[in-house]
Amino acid sequence: MTPVVSVLIPTYQQDPAYLVAAIQSVRLQTIPVEVCVCDDGSDPSQEDVIREVWQEDGDGTIKYTWQPNGGVASTLNACLEMATCDWIAWLPSDDLYTADHLQVMVEALQQQRTVPMASGVPIAYSSYEEGIPIPQARWPAAQFPSSEKLFEALQRGCFINAATIVWHRSVFDKIGGWDIRLSHAQDYGHILACAERFNFLAVNHYGVRRRVHHKQMLQTLRDPAERVKKEAEMAYLKERYGVAGGVWVPEEPKA
Repeated sequence: MTPVVSVLIPTYQQDPAYLVAAIQSVRLQTIPVEVCVCDDGSDPSQEDVIREVWQEDGDGTIKYTWQPNGGVASTLNACLEMATCDWIAWLPSDDLYTADHLQVMVEALQQQRTVPMASGVPIAYSSYEEGIPIPQARWPAAQFPSSEKLFEALQRGCFINAATIVWHRSVFDKIGGWDIRLSHAQDYGHILACAERFNFLAVNHYGVRRRVHHKQMLQTLRDPAERVKKEAEMAYLKERYGVAGGVWVPEEPKA
């Protein structure tokens, strides 16, 4: 069957169990999908894990490439270059989709395409759960009446989990990919760029499960040097988009 959604999975030195679980959660979707994995310069053992999962797939829905380490934004852009579907999604290599997530999102987007939006180009985000296997927090998605109201809310802080978003390909034609100058705030920067022009459809569906652990990227902010980088990126976003700024210290992992 022809894939409906291209799912981008950037990865770097990920725990093999997390990576395999993420890929399998995409392959178990209730609609046909295309999985686009880019390894951002991991050591050979990581590449072997990805290739093993890739070779298990018999219908050609998993695509894989390796690149020298360049950061999450450049890895996402490499994944995007492999994508061929009209709908695009991004799943971090340590998070999970519920089996019906992409079907629910695409159907919601298709149903509202006849309803005028600020841009005429649909983007949707959903609610999500934090904590695996037992959810320890639930974050609902809120609908905003206009792109202006959404953008104003995002200026106060990023409440959208990028892993829940489904974009129509035409959004990237207008906005472009992720900013490679941002190593910590690439998701927030891209969301702001989209919200500056488009409203998002909020789907009240808990289709993404975010894993909280000691090795996730957020935990790098415990390193003072990385915090300095994040502070510089937030200063840029404040100047460019008028965001509130600020950098927080990660909480201790819940699970």
